Amino acid sequence: MELFITGTDTDVGKTFITAGLAASFASAGAKVGVYKPAQTGATRPNYSEDLEYVKKHVPNIITKASYILPTPASPMVSADVELVKVSIDKNIIKKDFEGMKNMCDITLVEGSGGLMVPFAEDFLAGDIPKMLNIPIVIVTRATLGTINHTLLSVEYAKKKGLKISAIVINNYPEGTKDIAIKTAPMIIQKLSGVDYVPIVAKNKNPFGMGGIEIVKSSINTDRLFDKK
Repeated sequence: MELFITGTDTDVGKTFITAGLAASFASAGAKVGVYKPAQTGATRPNYSEDLEYVKKHVPNIITKASYILPTPASPMVSADVELVKVSIDKNIIKKDFEGMKNMCDITLVEGSGGLMVPFAEDFLAGDIPKMLNIPIVIVTRATLGTINHTLLSVEYAKKKGLKISAIVINNYPEGTKDIAIKTAPMIIQKLSGVDYVPIVAKNKNPFGMGGIEIVKSSINTDRLFDKK
């Protein structure tokens, strides 16, 4: 079984949610892999900060990145800077994904930013789950403006013919009195037509094990896959 983890924006917590889901599947006895088609903003060669974060929290997990690029920009831009000059090849992404899929019970594919982030001029992030024929999980913020950003991502996903398994509202401030934040989950669920909209509470230390445990307890992984 496979899932593509995307976001409504950068820094919404895709890697945090991916690690939590991976930990949840692994604790249930599954052999789990996390695949990153492109890591940008890499601080050193052949080093994916996102995958290292996942490995820190999920022992024995299988990880792979096809492209690790130093410039903190979209994969298309980061691949085209003068010192790198590589072309992102969708066929390599598909080959690397299939290789991991064949080794794992569960494969989680973490995107870069949102669905319309360019990997090449004719290849956007949303084309990856379409090409791989896998459902998506959309991670969104719990802030003012999240309804608009989330519904735009949902509409684009539907236009692409993607199946949305869940919309995860991350970093939600429990006990908030902010009417915009309080009503956002209900409105997102109603207007998006997505049945499963789990909420992951705000955590003071999302990089610690406590944060991962919150993800595990907040998302019912059985609801992420179509059992029909």
